[in-house]
Amino acid sequence: MTDAFLWVADVDRLHDELSTRGAIVQLPPTHQAWGTRETGIRYPDGNVLVFAAKPPSANRG
Repeated sequence: MTDAFLWVADVDRLHDELSTRGAIVQLPPTHQAWGTRETGIRYPDGNVLVFAAKPPSANRG
């Protein structure tokens, strides 16, 4: 099994889109202790993609 970690702008919107298309959700959108919001999607081949968004304060310039 392989995991990949990808940054996205909106974890909840992506989760909603993928789950309506039948994706296997391993981790529903979750606020992690280290400050990111993440969701995990398992593909039929066993690989997992973790999508994360940075907290709004991290995006300030």
